[in-house]
Amino acid sequence: MYEKLKKIIKDRTFLQRIENRTGKVPDIYFANKYKNGWIELKNIKSVSRKGIVKIPFRPGQFAWIKKHLGFNSDIILICTIGKQWFIKFGHFIKEEYNISELELFNKLSKSIIEITLSI
Repeated sequence: MYEKLKKIIKDRTFLQRIENRTGKVPDIYFANKYKNGWIELKNIKSVSRKGIVKIPFRPGQFAWIKKHLGFNSDIILICTIGKQWFIKFGHFIKEEYNISELELFNKLSKSIIEITLSI
């Protein structure tokens, strides 16, 4: 997912992968001339029979995201479900969604990323 994102953005936004041992900090730090913040990437294996999509956050990760939102930090969640993608921003990030709440894209396009990162 990171490589696809990096290819789409090219040089318009700085991306730095973050590898940490606590598992709480999101996957990518981003910065451009409009904003900076964090991107969490998640691959969702399946949707429940009732249409519930559970985001596979690691222990403490969702709490970290909520805490940083309180400091006006930009946080973006980018997920895949099979071959489809969805994006959630800031206070719209939750631990689970009903599938009807999600706007699914068949591919992560340049225009979607440009709107997401305001580049």
